[in-house]
Amino acid sequence: MSVSTLPVFRVVDLGPHEERIRKMLVADDPGEPYEYGFFAVVPHIDNEVFSDWILEPDSTRFGNHRLYRAVIGGILYCFVVSGKPWPTPHPHLLIQKDGHWMFAHKDIRQIPFLRESFDAASRVK
Repeated sequence: MSVSTLPVFRVVDLGPHEERIRKMLVADDPGEPYEYGFFAVVPHIDNEVFSDWILEPDSTRFGNHRLYRAVIGGILYCFVVSGKPWPTPHPHLLIQKDGHWMFAHKDIRQIPFLRESFDAASRVK
């Protein structure tokens, strides 16, 4: 996303992390789960998942870490970009070196930025 020239990815700027991530990719080095980790959340309302929902990437801070978020196919993907390990309270949610990956499930109403986006989209219909 960071190297794309598409306007939808304009907020994604990895800065000094871009070269390190590029080298990791070229070397086929996944790093540790906490290094540039990412996780996914399946947002729902009363157990209904909105698989046609898409939100452009945005950027926010989580402590001293940059977090990029995007909803694709109804799943919220969160990418952590930081020079330091990310102290997640749920390390099992980060994709693991062996490819194991657990998705969290959470009500949209408990995720403020998703609730606002969902409410805005519902008013448009």
